[in-house]
Amino acid sequence: EQTGLLAGTSVICGSSDSALEAFAAGAIEPGQCVVKLATAGNVNVMTETARPHRQTLTYSHVVPGMWYTVTATNSGATCVRWFRDRFCSGEVDEAARLGGSAYTLMGKAAAASPVGANGLIFHPYLQGERSPYWDSALRASFTGISMHHGRGDFIRAVMEGVAFSLRDCRRTIEDMHLPVREIRLIGGGAKDPLWAQIVCDVMGVPVKLPGHSDASSGAAMLAGVGVGIFASEREAVRQYNSAVTSIMSDWDTLSQKRSAQLSKESSSTPLSARVASRQEFLSIAKALEARAAQLAVPSSQQGFHQELRMFLSRTVAWLQLELDYVQTGNDGKRVQANAMIPEVDARYSGVFRGLNSVAFNHRLQ
Repeated sequence: EQTGLLAGTSVICGSSDSALEAFAAGAIEPGQCVVKLATAGNVNVMTETARPHRQTLTYSHVVPGMWYTVTATNSGATCVRWFRDRFCSGEVDEAARLGGSAYTLMGKAAAASPVGANGLIFHPYLQGERSPYWDSALRASFTGISMHHGRGDFIRAVMEGVAFSLRDCRRTIEDMHLPVREIRLIGGGAKDPLWAQIVCDVMGVPVKLPGHSDASSGAAMLAGVGVGIFASEREAVRQYNSAVTSIMSDWDTLSQKRSAQLSKESSSTPLSARVASRQEFLSIAKALEARAAQLAVPSSQQGFHQELRMFLSRTVAWLQLELDYVQTGNDGKRVQANAMIPEVDARYSGVFRGLNSVAFNHRLQ
């Protein structure tokens, strides 16, 4: 009588927004990771057991027996909203006149700026920072501003800065040695194709975009389990979250093209063509290796410089083995080349983590 609920009304226990978002997005197995690009940003990894750590948050999942580890950045999509409100009154007015969104116009301007925003870097600490720094005194900044930078460069720099902040969050997960086998991107920022692609490229792995990811969707699914519409939480995900699309990082796209090129080769492909194909890639790698060796690097970037040179060195060795196999037919060379692939991939990940270095990245460009 006090609540006004009818007798027999089902009452289902809810959960936190992040738990329901992971549930709605279909992240219910160990190793699945949810990257949230919303007002704030999260990198949440599903685990079978609680994995508390001084630099993370640990929550129980709505799926019985499951947990998830949370790393978070304070300022995610709110950075773009801040930039719109402070510096994009023209886009706001134009969108109102056209009946569209200022964010759409901002996205077009950002898309016209190249990767790296012409060397402009944004550190997104508008509200201090959580992972991995846990410092409320950190402040945001634009670095590398010059006369040639335009509005589109600034907007893209904001998007890239937030993406690298999420990558910092993921670095904490890596330091904890938590396995990540899949990333699902959610949140309002994920609806922007350019921003989603930027996050994918910075993460360096394919990213999935689930059809449902709002906490309200997760709450509805949980209610469905509670009243018997779904037999279990996993059955709710199986029935409700089937629409998943994928986007590829630039690295994976290039790798797929390379694999497709090699898979087209057959015994009927002239040996000269197969040799020329591998010689081309090998010459590019050797040129990059030589260029990296010539760079004058500040002391603060010596670690990254060494990582880059080692990656290029091992890549050259791998490609040389592949070329040797084609030229000689020696299966031992192919076995050696295949054995090197995990190391080359791992070193690539290490190099990618260093690419948020401002001055060095600009030199590479």
